[in-house]
Amino acid sequence: MPRVRDLLYRFRPSAAPGGATAAGVPADRARDLAAELDPVFASLADTERECADIVERARLEAARIGAEAGAAAESVRAAGRARVAAERAAAAAAIRHDRSAEISGASAAVDRSIAHLQEHAERLLPDYVAAGVDSVQALVGAEVDPRRDPGGGSR
Repeated sequence: MPRVRDLLYRFRPSAAPGGATAAGVPADRARDLAAELDPVFASLADTERECADIVERARLEAARIGAEAGAAAESVRAAGRARVAAERAAAAAAIRHDRSAEISGASAAVDRSIAHLQEHAERLLPDYVAAGVDSVQALVGAEVDPRRDPGGGSR
């Protein structure tokens, strides 16, 4: 450290402008500042190394934490993928169940409609058959009519 006398020497008035004299030569301020600050910077060297060590440890810790977070994120992502597959399967099963119930209901409605149509047809069928038989007998009777038979019905 500089002495007090050296510090005060910097504030010593110099002579008026003119020729250089021993008393009026300005001090080398750069050299004086360097001499004054070198011990301070030397004492800070240990602190700088300690800071660099802290920064390096922090970088290593950040890298470790980042790697752990990446592994945790991958684990969550894998669990999510597995859950998505399970949820898709459950949703598909629910849709199949709903569709099966819907199809069963529709099938029952179709069966009821068919039964109704069969009952209706069974009620109407004898009338249609009778009408058809009557029509056929009328046609057959008309063709067998001896007046219309060219081969002659009476011999």
